[in-house]
Amino acid sequence: MNFQQLRMVREAVEKKAVLLKKVEGKYHAVAGVPYSNYIILQIRERTFVLVQSNIFKVIIKSVLVMANNKFPKNFGTGNSKDVLEAIYNIEPWWDIDKFSEVLKNEQFCYVVEIKGGEILENVLRIDLFREYKQINSVKNDFVGGLFHCLKHFSYNGKPLSTHKQINDVKSPMNVIEKIVEIFYFGMQLKPNGKNINFEIGIDETYKYHLGTFFEEATEIYFVNTLFIRKMK
Repeated sequence: MNFQQLRMVREAVEKKAVLLKKVEGKYHAVAGVPYSNYIILQIRERTFVLVQSNIFKVIIKSVLVMANNKFPKNFGTGNSKDVLEAIYNIEPWWDIDKFSEVLKNEQFCYVVEIKGGEILENVLRIDLFREYKQINSVKNDFVGGLFHCLKHFSYNGKPLSTHKQINDVKSPMNVIEKIVEIFYFGMQLKPNGKNINFEIGIDETYKYHLGTFFEEATEIYFVNTLFIRKMK
């Protein structure tokens, strides 16, 4: 992929980010990110570009696994605060409250497909997570984004997020790659309002189920969840 194509991807993502900022009424949006944060992903002879914010890249590339190895008891507790505390202990940016807020806002990976020198329509956005859900007086859980997906996966037999499900992956990046594959190659199910789901088989018994939310004004698909379910 040449520089002209990378620049084209950058301009497209910046345009989406600015429009999303207006739609969501935010005072701030991360638009341009360094080209060093781009990953070229080839799946079945098709080309995808992953555009990551700085913090998203660092956490997924190394910090999450380091936190998981060093503080395994913070994972699988049902409490997002425990997971964030483990990550914070590896990379103590700011104070813990600001750290938690920053991770919730504008930490993302955009995915675009390039074919014949053009960017195709379906643009996917994977946030670290979209928001917190109050479970009880002491516990919050992740809603939407990668940390929601990771509830259903594990690393070396240890949960990768707040739930205790054990489905080992080689790295968090493998989950992102699987999200891309399901979204662009899987079977789209009947839409339920703005919720659009996709599935792809694993074997004769199980399949992956990817949930997304389609934001009409920006035409961006946001990742809600990913999990494994039995074939019907």
